[in-house]
Amino acid sequence: MSDSEVMTILVLFHILRHRDLKSFYLGYVCNHMRKEFPHRLSYNRFVERQAKVGLHLLLFLQTCALGKCTGISIIDSTPLKSCNIKRAHSHRTMKGWA
Repeated sequence: MSDSEVMTILVLFHILRHRDLKSFYLGYVCNHMRKEFPHRLSYNRFVERQAKVGLHLLLFLQTCALGKCTGISIIDSTPLKSCNIKRAHSHRTMKGWA
């Protein structure tokens, strides 16, 4: 199995939003994608190869797959609950910005 095939499976795993890689690989890739990946590896060997192609996948995503910034960004404004406001001055976690 080539590096590009391993990276393709990892991208598919994240796009299809499966919960765990093992069930995705053994259940979906090995059963339903036999024609696309004829030289499949065992799951343990696939996990070893996954660690080796991680840097290549990161570089590919950074250079080719993210696209250009349009200037529009989304900010999550979910409030952060830390502690009671009366105890904020003594709370070390929020020291400096609470």
